[in-house]
Amino acid sequence: MNHTVLDAYQAELFYGYVNHLRAQRSQLQIALSQQTQRVQQAREILKQAVIKKKSLEILKDKAYAQFRTKLEKAEEAFLEELALNRLIHQSKG
Repeated sequence: MNHTVLDAYQAELFYGYVNHLRAQRSQLQIALSQQTQRVQQAREILKQAVIKKKSLEILKDKAYAQFRTKLEKAEEAFLEELALNRLIHQSKG
């Protein structure tokens, strides 16, 4: 079995490298956590925007339906008046 023995300097370098990796890992975990939080916030903002857009579309559709109903009633009233005027002119003539 081949065993490699580290001298004190190599052991200190290795220990420093391991500590550096641990610190880097910790920093990366913090950065990942922050990014995850930002993504969650962005998702929530997007979710609210989608809900608002759907609500506005529903309101727009309702307003358009009301407009169409009013327009149809106005057209119907106009046609009735036109027919009535025609009937009156025919009965006089």
